[in-house]
Amino acid sequence: MHDRSRAMSDLMASHRSIRAFESRDIDPAMLDEVLAQAFAGASSSGNLNMVSVVRTRSADGRQRLWELHKRQDMILQAPLVLTFCADTHRTRRWLAHRGARLNFGNLLGYHVAAFDAIIVAQTVALALESRGLGICYMGTTLHAMRGIADVLALPSHCLPVTSLVVGWPAEAPAARDRLPLRAWCHDEHYREPSEEDIERDYGPREARN
Repeated sequence: MHDRSRAMSDLMASHRSIRAFESRDIDPAMLDEVLAQAFAGASSSGNLNMVSVVRTRSADGRQRLWELHKRQDMILQAPLVLTFCADTHRTRRWLAHRGARLNFGNLLGYHVAAFDAIIVAQTVALALESRGLGICYMGTTLHAMRGIADVLALPSHCLPVTSLVVGWPAEAPAARDRLPLRAWCHDEHYREPSEEDIERDYGPREARN
């Protein structure tokens, strides 16, 4: 296997969601470099780049996000929270500035921007992990979308879709199990799972948990 392929395989295999962090900072220059490279290396629909990322580093800012994210203490431990936003606002400002027909203020526009934001988030996550940092995705972002938008002063047509808590790991959790390839990868068309398939693929997970 090529060295780069091996390195990528090892990186993906080593992924863990980290929920305990050391109390030490992240070099701002390194963070800027990671974000810039990840943004440049992430696919974007139509190269519109309808993504914004808000960095929250202050203790007060993280405290406010802690309240919104169901008081998960890792937010207070880690030095950084990254909020990834589906941002059609900036593109709409560009269109208005050029006197072009406004667009992307609809559900399709939101989906395009949201999917781009998720692509950027995952690229950033891998880049951070490659530097030895730990991350944890915050599913609570969607539940607290309105409150997070207010705290981060997001304009209309700019909505948070996911967040990463980022810091230096203070734990080494075991790998979580995933569904086997046969359960979710389909050839040519969707294959409806039988009761036997469900039992085969989910039974062992139920027993372990």
